Amino acid sequence: MVSLDASLKEIVEELRKLGSRGIQDFFSANEDKIFSNEFEEKLKTADPADVFDFMLLIPANYFARFLDNFGHIISEKIANADIRSVAKIFDQLPKDLRKEFNARFRNIITDYVEKLSIPDMVTMINNVSAPARPGLLSPMKPILFNPQFKEKILEVSISDLENFISTLPEDIRKQFLSKHKEVFLSDEFGKKLKEASNEEITNLALR
Repeated sequence: MVSLDASLKEIVEELRKLGSRGIQDFFSANEDKIFSNEFEEKLKTADPADVFDFMLLIPANYFARFLDNFGHIISEKIANADIRSVAKIFDQLPKDLRKEFNARFRNIITDYVEKLSIPDMVTMINNVSAPARPGLLSPMKPILFNPQFKEKILEVSISDLENFISTLPEDIRKQFLSKHKEVFLSDEFGKKLKEASNEEITNLALR
């Protein structure tokens, strides 16, 4: 039996044992308690990963209400979460709920991505399955295509840059290369190429 007096992590573990029908019944029976001030305090003190794991178990008919009630907490948890925990949201939410999540937290995700290094972005993208990646890349585009991304391009190794470019879907990859054409033709980037190995340059050219 799932007790709301338990820690959020323990609640998640017990809910996973119930299956979709059992989870739906649990939410129906405990709706008032789940959306109470007491449960809000539980969310506030919980680890971001546990909050996201709970959110991923919420039935579709309660999802929008959960975002409405606790959006301020979710925003804070995103800002303080590790890369894989944030990626997990995009990887595991059903497409319709992922769209709803994106619509509400797009700016928060964009701000989160802006602080990441290129290798961290690669980790984030690789932790989302290919079919779900468009949902993650949508709030990333304003960062990837921003002229200021030049700084990240120039500070990273040619090997890491090649790895990053190869991770992007073909349409976004083409846009990315086009948006930053001047960077790749600059003297600064030319200097990076001179310091790179022949293998690194070849791999980058193949992208």
